[in-house]
Amino acid sequence: MFLFSATDDAPFLGWVVTSDIVIYAIALGVFLSFVAFWFVQNISGSIVRELLNKAKDESSALSLDELGKNKAIYRHMLREGKVLRNTIACVGGSLPVIDGKKSSEEEKTEKGFFKRLWEKIKNKFTRTKYDYSNAKFYIPEEGIEKAEARYSKSFKTLWLPVIFVLCAAIAFGMTFLMPIIMDFIRG
Repeated sequence: MFLFSATDDAPFLGWVVTSDIVIYAIALGVFLSFVAFWFVQNISGSIVRELLNKAKDESSALSLDELGKNKAIYRHMLREGKVLRNTIACVGGSLPVIDGKKSSEEEKTEKGFFKRLWEKIKNKFTRTKYDYSNAKFYIPEEGIEKAEARYSKSFKTLWLPVIFVLCAAIAFGMTFLMPIIMDFIRG
């Protein structure tokens, strides 16, 4: 095989990485790209489509509870800096942060130096907690066309098993066709 001859200097790789493994890896990659497309269209797209129907400006913004989407997956996708936040805006520009900390004067009197230092270090590596119950989301006017173009239709879930079978069948067929194709190429 071609891959074995390309890795003659590293015989272990030649024994492990065969053309069959490469073919199946490509087929798996194609299938996973369809799964990612399904996720974007159906999960991310569902909240965008609802906001396009109900909340196209800041005055008509809705919370996740009002949309019926107050689930961990939607809260995760709507955090600050995530891709979906390029399409969906939050009233006030950013998500409200849950603030359960004491004032700095109370903190200094209660805790010693090392406890305060440890709290600062711990806070540096902990994730900010957002208050999604008070956050209201909408699609800004300048992003409506982009949102309609990208998330207009959902992807039927029925297609995923069909695509999986097609990818597996093509990969299986290519494992038999690849030696024939390589013989033609070699002359």
